Amino acid sequence: MSAVRAGTYPVQYKHGRPVQSRSGAWRRTDRYLPTGSLDTVHCAGPNDDSPLHRHWELANYDAKCDLCWLGFPHTVDLHSQRRSDD
Repeated sequence: MSAVRAGTYPVQYKHGRPVQSRSGAWRRTDRYLPTGSLDTVHCAGPNDDSPLHRHWELANYDAKCDLCWLGFPHTVDLHSQRRSDD
């Protein structure tokens, strides 16, 4: 088994293709493999294939990240980008 990045989990999602919205934000639709449900995930751009940031776990929550604060699903790369915007 490969190492898991901090704030992530073993692969349980199939990543969708990032699409840019009219507002300019990037999102992708990931499929949760155990149930087949689809989840919209905010991502950093067209090449963001990073895993979902587990913002709902207290150890990963960061109030300085607006997406964590709002409770929006987002990727590890976008989380890092939002944190560096301080």
